[in-house]
Amino acid sequence: MTMSENLELANLLSLRGKVALVTGSGGGIGSAVARLLLQAGAEVAGMDLPGLPGPEGVRSFPCDLADPAAIEAQFAE
Repeated sequence: MTMSENLELANLLSLRGKVALVTGSGGGIGSAVARLLLQAGAEVAGMDLPGLPGPEGVRSFPCDLADPAAIEAQFAE
């Protein structure tokens, strides 16, 4: 692959200017996904149980995702 092709591919895969919401961002797979999205240039919001903040750079929203009222409350703010 040429340098030009590499840059074109990187631009296609860039998430600059995009926002991603990751559930379970406080640990495991969710945390890894949040970090990858950050590296790709996205702004990342994460939701997980209170006390489980996401990785550095993720805007964390504590929320019990098993509680529909808690989810509605987060989006109402």
